[in-house]
Amino acid sequence: MSSSHIVTAHTAHETRSHLTGTMPGSGLFFDIDNTLITPQSHLFRVSSPYQSLIDDIKKQKEDFPHYEKIISNWRLARKVMLVDENWPNVMNMLKKNYAVYGLTKMDTGTFGSIPSMEEWRYNELARLGLHFSHQYQATHPLIKAAANFPYSAIYYQGIFLTGSYTKKEVIQTLFKSLTFPGISMVDDRFEELERVEEACQELKVPFKGVLFKGVETLGGVPNLQIAEFQKQYLIKMAQWLEDEEAAQKFQETFPH
Repeated sequence: MSSSHIVTAHTAHETRSHLTGTMPGSGLFFDIDNTLITPQSHLFRVSSPYQSLIDDIKKQKEDFPHYEKIISNWRLARKVMLVDENWPNVMNMLKKNYAVYGLTKMDTGTFGSIPSMEEWRYNELARLGLHFSHQYQATHPLIKAAANFPYSAIYYQGIFLTGSYTKKEVIQTLFKSLTFPGISMVDDRFEELERVEEACQELKVPFKGVLFKGVETLGGVPNLQIAEFQKQYLIKMAQWLEDEEAAQKFQETFPH
C-alpha cells in the first residue's frame, strides 16, 4: 500500500522542511535506531550482508539460551553515532512549535545486563545531544505487561518505549489521555509509518509520515572476514567487538 501522506527524506534538514507547515501543537514522533542514531561499526552499513544481524538474532531468540545477555551486552558495548549531525539542532527547532517525542520499539525494564532499558536509552541519546519534549506526564506504564506481552510500554523523559507492543498500539493508547491536532512520524521503516497512519485514520487525526533514508548516505564497507568474526564472537561469547578491536583479535586468533 502506498500513501500520499508519506514522503521520503535523506537528511535532517530535508525532514524538517517536510514537517514545516504541520499544524502547530502537533505531535512529532521520531523513531530512533537507524533514524536518529546508528552503530558506528561498518558491519551495520546498508552495503553489509550483516546489516540485520541483531534483528536476525531477535527473530531466532529461541535458538540462543543467552539471548538477553547477547543483546544487552551488545547494546552496552556498541558505539553509536548520529545518522545526521544536524539532528540535535533540527529537533530543537521543531520543539519550538511542536511536541517532539521519541518512539522506539524495544523491551523495557530490566533486560539482560541492563537494569533499566528506558534509562539506558535516554542516556545514550542525551550523550549525543538528543533531547525530547516533556509535555506528557506519566507515572505508570502506558500499557501494562500481560501474559503474552511481558514488557510494558513505558514513557520516559520524552521517549515512548513500546515494550511488547506496537507503535500503533502506543499511539492509540496515548490518545486516551493526550490528544494532538495532528500526528507526524519519522521512521526508517515504511511499514511502521503505514501502521501509525492506520491508527490516525481510526482516530480521525491528520497524519504525515517521513520515510527517513539517511543511513543509505553513510559510507563504509565491512571486511567480511572481520564481520563474520564479530558475529560469531557476539553469539558465542556474548561480547561485542568494535571494528578495530575485532580486526586485532582476528589477527591474534588467526595469524598468517
